Amino acid sequence: MGGKHATHDRRRFTRELLRLVLRVVALGVVIIGSALWLSSQLGSDDDVIPVEATQTHPTTSVLAKTLATVIPTATTAPVSTTTTVAPSTTTTTAPTVRDPEEVTVIVLNSTGVKGMAARLSETLADLGYLTLEADNYSPLLETSVVWFTSGFRLEAEILAGQIPDATIERFVGDEEPADITVVLGASFSE
Repeated sequence: MGGKHATHDRRRFTRELLRLVLRVVALGVVIIGSALWLSSQLGSDDDVIPVEATQTHPTTSVLAKTLATVIPTATTAPVSTTTTVAPSTTTTTAPTVRDPEEVTVIVLNSTGVKGMAARLSETLADLGYLTLEADNYSPLLETSVVWFTSGFRLEAEILAGQIPDATIERFVGDEEPADITVVLGASFSE
């Protein structure tokens, strides 16, 4: 004869275990949903270039760990649980780089050497870029600069391969003369 707590009600134990499992699953859904929402709210920045996609596959279930701590160790019948966890995948897609014929470029000369901007402009046109008429720029710059407008950072980095001494910066002026503006500085050599 046992006391009032000695009764073993397996259905009650199963219901309580099921409730615990559902709470843990609901908590997991809320955490994952919040993380996905937060990552979508961060937005994209032209200055950030994703390097690669990442994948993670959890090897140990949080649910299994939680159940192991809840299930009593002294039971008369074995308790069996099966937990299936789908792998989580995070994919970052790299932005598409435009073809040169979709990018307008203007080359400005800040070197003091006559015709240098026009010659580079011809070279870029030969590579397929849509070049505007070359012009002069003042004040004189020591180092060349490649300015890009919103959404053209990757194209500016590729084009900068033709101007080894250039720094790459976002265009900050009011009127954007082209998608990419190249200003040749005194350190540029043909």
